[in-house]
Amino acid sequence: GKMLRDLPPNVTRPLYLVDACQSIGQLEINVQEIGCDILAGTSRKWLRGPRGVGFMYVRQEAMSRLLEPHMLDLHGATWTTEMDYDVDATARRYEFWESSVANRLGFGAAVDLALEIGVPNIQERVRMLSDMMREGVEKEAGYKCMDMKGGGITPRSGICSFDPSPMSADFVVSEMQKRGISISASGRTSTLIDANARGLQKLIRVSPHYFNTEEEVKETIDALKSIREQHFSS
Repeated sequence: GKMLRDLPPNVTRPLYLVDACQSIGQLEINVQEIGCDILAGTSRKWLRGPRGVGFMYVRQEAMSRLLEPHMLDLHGATWTTEMDYDVDATARRYEFWESSVANRLGFGAAVDLALEIGVPNIQERVRMLSDMMREGVEKEAGYKCMDMKGGGITPRSGICSFDPSPMSADFVVSEMQKRGISISASGRTSTLIDANARGLQKLIRVSPHYFNTEEEVKETIDALKSIREQHFSS
């Protein structure tokens, strides 16, 4: 955002879009500070709302530069003549008449809960638990943390990624499920550019949220350690 704000007056400012799906609900977000033209987020990740619904912020000054949506209905445009229509001048052009009322209500409830708890409180709690997870899984369980650090990426988010080699990520996820602990495997195609640049294979992903306890983090670390020890002893 700062780079775009500092462009010379004679340079056309490119539109700046932010995918905040993994940030909304765990980090404080301010579109004015970011300086973005568009910011998109989802309900189902850190906000813990229903699938199939999300939101998009569009800066008013950017509306005149945005392309017409590839699909329109009578919610986002007005049929003016038999062969013509006017696209809504606001971000409503990106909405459809038909939508899931239940999903929108669930999304609203998820947002209300996050605001009630306080996003700064959630952010602080998630960072504390994820730092605890990274340190324990690396030092005690013996997995290599693959989360980037430094270069302005500190502090890191609540998404903790580890290399389970020589075990496969799918094997570790399956073994954790047997122990009643839910983690996931993140394939190369999820972050292909970064995976190619750093030579990453499929990783395991552990993402503690504010409702998790320190005891649950320790239980997860112990379970991952046990799986690794069993693998090398067999």
